[in-house]
Order: sequence, then C-alpha cells, then structure tokens
Amino acid sequence: MREQRGPLDADDERRLLPAEEAWLARAVPRRRREAATARRLAREALAALGVEDAPAHALLPGPLGAPSWPPGVVGSLAHTDRLVVAAVARSRPGLRGVGVDVEPDEPLPPDVVPVVLSEAEQRLVADLLGPDRLLFCAKEAAYKAWAPDRATRHLDPLEVAVTAADDAGFVAVLPDGATVTGRWTIDAGLLLAAARW
Repeated sequence: MREQRGPLDADDERRLLPAEEAWLARAVPRRRREAATARRLAREALAALGVEDAPAHALLPGPLGAPSWPPGVVGSLAHTDRLVVAAVARSRPGLRGVGVDVEPDEPLPPDVVPVVLSEAEQRLVADLLGPDRLLFCAKEAAYKAWAPDRATRHLDPLEVAVTAADDAGFVAVLPDGATVTGRWTIDAGLLLAAARW
C-alpha cells in the first residue's frame, strides 16, 4: 500500500486533467484546491505503486462519490482544510478495499453524537478516553474501504458498528457482516484513520 500526505497546494489546480477540471468547474475554490491536491497525491501514490498510466488516469467520482481507480487498484482520498491524504494498493485476496479519513481533533456536537454513535460506541469512547469524533473517523474509513465493492447506497453512520477499539486500532462491522480493521492516530490537532477490507 502507498500513502501520500500533504498540505493543500494551490498549484495543484493547474495539474487537474480535463475531465477533472470539467467535474470541478462549479466547485467553490476551497473544494477545488482540496480535490486537486488529493488527485495529485493519488497519482503520485499510483506511480509509486507502479501503475503505468497513473499520470493520465482521471480520478472522477462514481455513483456514490468514491474515485474511479485504475483496474486492479483500490484506494481512498480524504481531506480537511489542513491536510490531504491519498492511499492506494493493488487489490488481491484479503485486500478488497482501503479507506482513509481525516477529521479535526474536536468533539462532535452533542446533538450529533447519538446520530452517529450507538450507545455501545459511546461507552467505548468513554473507555478509551479519546474524542468521540475518533470513532466517527474510524467509521468513515471503514465505510470507504468497504463501499466501492459493496454499497448500493450511502450508509447511515449507525449502520457501521465499531465493535472493538484500543489506543491505536479498531474493528468495524458493516451491514452485510463484513469486518474491516484499521488503525488511527491523533497528531497536530487532526484525527487520521486508515482501514482495510
């Protein structure tokens, strides 16, 4: 697996491929910068993985928003206004998807907590003594790892169940019983989760 991280770079907008440029034509400037940097980092990761057409592969969203990766490749993108992350890997038995998510290291608004975390997950957060948004970040990474291959619709966050967690990793169960594992970290005011399925 290859992962690339970096801050937003305004020059990345000039590197968008024509199809990506058309897709982002109506996007607000911040969204354009985030998407452009994510695509540059993804192409760098694809090239490091040895994908021959990496520079020419347009990373356009599919029906559920996940990028269209080259054949035989799985990947995921995530971004905030401070950090952009791209992760790619060759698909193979035992590795059907990867997912990443990045979130600010801030608590979820109290009224959002019961909408995205079950009561069991809220107890898990209390046991970990970590931010509740960390479990949400893990759910997002797990969903991204699973969704391109299985999802027919966007899931409600409560449909992704984090069933085990410790100070560096988690296990999530998806609606069809698929188990996704992952790791997380907290650094420089950001939460980062990576998952594999």
